[in-house]
Amino acid sequence: LSLSLSLLSPSSFSSHLSINLAIYPSPISVGVLIKPDSRLRPTIDFAFRYANEQYAHVGGIVIEPLYNDNSLTEDIHIISAVVKMLSDGVVGVIGPADSSSVIIASGILSPLQIPQIAPQASDPALSSKAKHPYLLRLTPPDNLMNEVVIDVFSHFNWSNCAMITSKNNYGDQGVRWFLLQAFKRGWNILALEQHETPKFANTLDVRQQLTNIKNSDARVIIMYTMMEYAPYIFREAFNMNMLDDGYAWILLDTTGVHLRELPAPRVPTLPPGPAHHSTR
Repeated sequence: LSLSLSLLSPSSFSSHLSINLAIYPSPISVGVLIKPDSRLRPTIDFAFRYANEQYAHVGGIVIEPLYNDNSLTEDIHIISAVVKMLSDGVVGVIGPADSSSVIIASGILSPLQIPQIAPQASDPALSSKAKHPYLLRLTPPDNLMNEVVIDVFSHFNWSNCAMITSKNNYGDQGVRWFLLQAFKRGWNILALEQHETPKFANTLDVRQQLTNIKNSDARVIIMYTMMEYAPYIFREAFNMNMLDDGYAWILLDTTGVHLRELPAPRVPTLPPGPAHHSTR
């Protein structure tokens, strides 16, 4: 009797991520390493409910999430959280969110043949099945997404932009890669702003960063940030009229999916941007 650990996207999982559930007593625990206010939590809760409904007829097996506060991303806290989950008997782990933390967790889980699902990690280094044989990601690697950004810029003949990124591994990698591509092509980065990554996303303050971008006269803005911060960045951008016609925002990963869930004031439909003649 086996159950594929396909909690978030059943069709995406390889057969080697299957667990023999016959040897485990019910309920079966799957560790979840996400921030307490993460917008992933409703999705994960739904996935567990769906899995339990689908397998309700299989020997009374129940799969339950074992949440752990992944607010701190220092190496020692990630290691402690993973070790604690293993001591609690989890058969798999979902998370953490950022790539650097996923690498640390995978270093513990893969040698133990514990499946790990990374909903957001996009570091190309995680593509190595030799180093991370039990890791499965739900987003494409940065190098593929960044090639799309280059294609968009080239197609619309853009040469100026601004960037806002998070102060973590994800934001730093996005900045380094795009700066290199911009230098090769003679593009101008009119503003480069980074924001903090507070424990609770609703405490994020990006007014100064957005003011600097607005004053730079950039109209194409690239955002490399974790998805939980995106709604609050866009709420402030809306208040500053930076979602008006003539602005184009380029979002990566799963960031754009959550804009429809913005807290009031609700962000209106984004302007056409690339097709608008005043966008440069």
